[in-house]
Amino acid sequence: MKFIGIIKLVADIAVTVGVGGVVGNAIKLSSKPEMKVPRKLLVAFGGAIITGMVSDLASTWVEKKIDSAITAVKNVKDTVEKVQADLNDETQSNIGEADVTGDETTQEK
Repeated sequence: MKFIGIIKLVADIAVTVGVGGVVGNAIKLSSKPEMKVPRKLLVAFGGAIITGMVSDLASTWVEKKIDSAITAVKNVKDTVEKVQADLNDETQSNIGEADVTGDETTQEK
């Protein structure tokens, strides 16, 4: 489970950096360069807030997708194991029946 935690951490960092880059570029494109310092500070503060909000939502979404993928893989694994067990049981049952009936091919093995 530690591996999954590391994957989620890396995904969270990637989402935060990505969202920060997008928000930063949007602010640069929409802000006037001649803004005075107080306004620049307010815009930067607002950008940080937007980055945090969107990052939280995006990180939650990504974690849910990771959890869904893990659940799907576990379900497939469980299904494969069940089918293998059923096949093994059926094979053992068939071998036992062949032994009882005197099947020559089974006796040669």
